[in-house]
Amino acid sequence: MDINEAVGALIQSFRDAAIEKGEFHPDSKRDAKLHNTMARAFAGLRGYGDEGQNAFRKLLSNDSDAVVGWVAAQLLYEHNLPEARNALKRIASGDGLLAFDAEITLEEYDKGRLGSPFGKYGKRAL
Repeated sequence: MDINEAVGALIQSFRDAAIEKGEFHPDSKRDAKLHNTMARAFAGLRGYGDEGQNAFRKLLSNDSDAVVGWVAAQLLYEHNLPEARNALKRIASGDGLLAFDAEITLEEYDKGRLGSPFGKYGKRAL
């Protein structure tokens, strides 16, 4: 598998898990598995350097607000990207749980308390 195929597979894995997780499953084990899939896919993308990170950033324009919300939270945490903040503001202006999550993410960032949504897999490199 070449780098493009590997990055593409990780993006697909992340996207699929984020979309399913955005459906807010009542099964906590399934929910935790989906989160773990996203975190590991993110870590895998990070392992491909700029190519992986650029592919991850492109997910800010995904059609699913569930995908965009997770990506924007990580990019806001890591880089304070204006595009990430704008994406979260757009989602927060809507209704439902995704809007609420985006609003809380922005509040936590503004208070200096936002961590990576991917736990140990998303921590900033020192």
